[in-house]
Amino acid sequence: MRSDAPQGSLSGPVAAERVLTRSEAMDRLTRPGVSVELSVRERRGHPERVFIAGAQTLAALFEESASDETFRVYEDERLTLAEAWRQACALGDATRHPRRFRLTRGATRPNAAQLASGPKSI
Repeated sequence: MRSDAPQGSLSGPVAAERVLTRSEAMDRLTRPGVSVELSVRERRGHPERVFIAGAQTLAALFEESASDETFRVYEDERLTLAEAWRQACALGDATRHPRRFRLTRGATRPNAAQLASGPKSI
């Protein structure tokens, strides 16, 4: 390792490379042949970047990724990927069907647990 390299840094040709711009990093990460390859396709008359393989929507990505792995930690609260997916679905359902959840303008916003348990608890 080079003596002038900071502790914990990489050595060799990788360390000598300059920092990539966002555009350069995206080009490398999404180039043809990689698992997250992007392509431009027309959708509703507009060009849209889409993944070639795997999830085609954010909803599909969350659904495929739902597991018991930790997704978010806030103070002493931990949320798994599966729990986050369920809460996101409950919130989406509540916004599509506000009457079912007794949501009206100016109503107190229910928390995710109340949404997940259904309209009885609101």
